[in-house]
Amino acid sequence: MSRPSEPQVSIVIPVYNGEAHLKECLESIACQTYGSWIATIVNNCSQDKTADIAASFEQREKRFRVVANKEFLSQAGNYNRAIACGIGISKYLKIVEADNILLPDCLRQMVELAEQDPKIGIVGCYYLHGEIVLGYGLPLATKIVDGKEVCRRHLRSQTYYLGTPTTLLFSAKALNQYQPWFREGLFFDDIDLCFRMLRDWKFGFVHQVLAFVRGDNAGIFNRFVAFDFDSAYRFLLCEAYGDQFFSGSELSRIRRLRRSNYYRTLGEAVVDLRSEKYWQFHRKAARLFGRRLPRLGLIGPVCLAALDKVLNPKATITELLRRRGIMRTMRA
Repeated sequence: MSRPSEPQVSIVIPVYNGEAHLKECLESIACQTYGSWIATIVNNCSQDKTADIAASFEQREKRFRVVANKEFLSQAGNYNRAIACGIGISKYLKIVEADNILLPDCLRQMVELAEQDPKIGIVGCYYLHGEIVLGYGLPLATKIVDGKEVCRRHLRSQTYYLGTPTTLLFSAKALNQYQPWFREGLFFDDIDLCFRMLRDWKFGFVHQVLAFVRGDNAGIFNRFVAFDFDSAYRFLLCEAYGDQFFSGSELSRIRRLRRSNYYRTLGEAVVDLRSEKYWQFHRKAARLFGRRLPRLGLIGPVCLAALDKVLNPKATITELLRRRGIMRTMRA
């Protein structure tokens, strides 16, 4: 149970048709070693047994409550509804996606770090994605980092500290300054939110595995994997926020790097004859920032990709088999 000195955490669980994993998710919250929390399950008009599972936890444990949407919301809309339900009643807010799990000491360790510095806006951690540990990159001795430096590292390299909403703890005071929290239409809306916050707030990191993020489900992330989303969102983040973290020649260099990486990915996609859905994804991503896919800019990358296919047949076959494996996983 909670102690008088423990700051309260609002846990919000946005869910739609989550019966397969919701019970396990809620059990992981109920088993936290940290006692000062309240959890709100926001049911987005689910058509399965989600409502029954949520109600059973509300009946057994007074710290759980259920909010049922009267009309169906987009994912971003439901996440924002969930945050709105919890942000005004606690010092910290934690989103837990309904197919994921918190390890027992997750809240305790995250809150203890957050309490070390009032300028910490976000706390992250290592996490299991399927059977792989992710979130690494910071030196073990580094627990608190300037937020702008996190964003700079993110854009300079393939570093990724920000995990998923389940792996983060937010300062409610900090989070409340950045509405709308999840912006409609962005396929990287969680990262976009973090970037907006980290311009002004510090980032804390617990060097422990504190969450499990499911990688074998039909979630939105898994649908994006086949569309080479990584180079796209890093390019778009750099275009949108690069001048807030870099200046002068360094800004030019980072933008060239991100543009080159993205155009190379698109060049390979042309040679690989990727599907119309692939191109729809990237056209939509470009429009989000008032851009169009660069036809002339892809001539060079397409030529290089075609040459690489001819000169490296083994790598070409390996990549083809990998992509087919991804597609089979998505269809399964």
